[in-house]
Formats: sequence, C-alpha cells, structure tokens
Amino acid sequence: MHSTPLLRVILMISLIGLGGCAMGSASVAPYFERPPERLIKAEQELYNRALDKLKNNHPDDSIDLWKRFLERNPRSFRGYNNLGMAYYSSDQLEKSITAFETALALEPFDLKIK
Repeated sequence: MHSTPLLRVILMISLIGLGGCAMGSASVAPYFERPPERLIKAEQELYNRALDKLKNNHPDDSIDLWKRFLERNPRSFRGYNNLGMAYYSSDQLEKSITAFETALALEPFDLKIK
C-alpha cells in the first residue's frame, strides 16, 4: 500500500496519542476485544489467545498469533488493528503503521481505527 509522507506523519502522531491514551484509567482500549462475528470456534479461540498475549504484554507471541489469524481471515480489520497494536507494543513502528493502514483501508469509517 502506498501512502504519502504526510499520511505516515499523521499516523505516527496518532500512534503516539494512543500510547498516551493507554495511560488513562478510564480510556477505551485501543484494540478490539470481541472477535468478528461468524467465526468458527477455532478461529475465535485463536483471536482470543492473540488478544490475551497482547493484553498481558507478550507482543511477540501476540504478533505470531495475529499473523496466523489474518492468514485465515485476511479481511479482518479488527485483526489488523490488533496486529498494529502488537507491533506498536514491541516498538516495530513501521510495521504497526502498515497494519493500521490496512485496517483503515478495510473499514474506513470505524471510529476506533481513526
């Protein structure tokens, strides 16, 4: 996906803002907790395991699980958003931006992604 330098700067500033939001006690989680509807049980379990690793500060394990989930569900904007958060948690900012851009392209009107 090609993007302009301005878009990358805006996304980077948004990422920095997400980090600050995560510090607030009443803030909304920057990741999607609920798996997409209409998944088979094994896919729901994979989603939940990936999310659990992300929430419990195991970003590398979470990244591996999100990649597996997205291989099977390539149109999941929630999966790409959560993969972006896992990359962000492990200081892989370029990869996090790419994942967030993909999530935004898949679901451009979702407020959490914006």
